[in-house]
Amino acid sequence: LDVETLPEAAEEALFTGFPARAKAVQWHLYAIMELPPGARRLMHSPLCENQAFRIGRAVYGLQFHMELSPDMVQAVDAYPEYVAALEAQRGAGALTRLVNETEHHGDDMCRSIRQIYDNFVKLARG
Repeated sequence: LDVETLPEAAEEALFTGFPARAKAVQWHLYAIMELPPGARRLMHSPLCENQAFRIGRAVYGLQFHMELSPDMVQAVDAYPEYVAALEAQRGAGALTRLVNETEHHGDDMCRSIRQIYDNFVKLARG
């Protein structure tokens, strides 16, 4: 899945150095479909309008995952309800495809999430 930063994200220290479009893992059993009053939408994707947002000065929400390894995604098969939800959204064999996509894009996702983590630490330190 590609997540895209919105122009509003350009001013956000959390996303400094983050690419305009990045690969991510996403499937939602639950998702934030409507942002709370005052929230600022920062990223979106074709599957979810609210992939990243900020509330107030320093409360961020991310609904996508870049921190997952292929082994972590494969471990979902221990939870039949998650596999069923994923297949309901993406069809039979969806978990295998997701593991393969995560393997293929893993290095890019690691670089992207490292950028967010590093930026978060800078923000936390002030």
